[in-house]
Amino acid sequence: MNIIKNKRGFEFSFGWLFAIIIGSAAIFIAFYFASDMLNLLKKQENTIVGKQFDILLYPAGTGLEEDKITLISFPVATKLFFECIPSGDFGEQRIKTSVSSTMGAKYQEDAINSRSSDKYIFSQTPLEGKEFLAFVKPFNMPFKVTDLIFIIQKGAQYCIVLAPDALAEDIEMLKEQNNLNSTFFLAETYETCPKASRKLCFASSRDKRCEIQVIGDKIIMGDKSFYYDSNLEDNSLLYGALFAAPEIYECQLKRLLKRASELSLLYLNKGASLSSTGCTSGLEQDLMQYSNTLKAINNTPFDLNNIFTISKEIGRKNNDLSCPLF
Repeated sequence: MNIIKNKRGFEFSFGWLFAIIIGSAAIFIAFYFASDMLNLLKKQENTIVGKQFDILLYPAGTGLEEDKITLISFPVATKLFFECIPSGDFGEQRIKTSVSSTMGAKYQEDAINSRSSDKYIFSQTPLEGKEFLAFVKPFNMPFKVTDLIFIIQKGAQYCIVLAPDALAEDIEMLKEQNNLNSTFFLAETYETCPKASRKLCFASSRDKRCEIQVIGDKIIMGDKSFYYDSNLEDNSLLYGALFAAPEIYECQLKRLLKRASELSLLYLNKGASLSSTGCTSGLEQDLMQYSNTLKAINNTPFDLNNIFTISKEIGRKNNDLSCPLF
């Protein structure tokens, strides 16, 4: 009898063990599919938020105005990813967002990119926070090429050492109109800048500790240098250097040149159309040369000196026309 009881006891224990194994497997499968579904929903949310953010950044009709700082707020901490692709006719701006979560990984980085061929965003990447500041400035070469979009994290600080008068006046206007006294600083020396600030120093400061240096007509960021025209009426390229990572700046500049090349051909065609009305421009050859030079620069050392020289000459000739093209 004892032997039979022990055997039944063994059978009873095995039944429970089998049930526990099956139950555990079922729970594991349920959690697996629940986790998979949660990741899918988070990916979907990130993609939707990214698209909404992308739409918000269209300057026309969205409140994003020149020299007017726009506050962009998210309900929870969010990462913003910006990627610039230089290939293709106009290149591509890619935007991706990742909303923080208390379940699983804090951020997912597999959201679908929102893509655009007509946006040019200058920023560090990624940016993380709940609030960000954005504004736009036009980029002209010599006609308006597009609006450049600048995005920074709220609370970030930027210091310009020995800024030229035109840039200093521009910075003061931004500060006054948008209450940004704790964001932008004008300083006489590197030491008087806030320690945590990103610093742009002009050559007269002779301080190589700055993240960005402007020497003559060159902007130097790390081991990269870019030509710019210090006589330009706007400071859009300087703002781009101040806010953007070097690789973003270089890529966006290449995209801007491609866009300028195509626009010069449009103005060439416009000039041809106007000639039939007796209003000749005489800029056809200049615009064709300009377009070809802009295209060729993508395959040569990145020196914009010649580009800006041609651009200014076309701008001067256009201003002298009785029927300006732009």
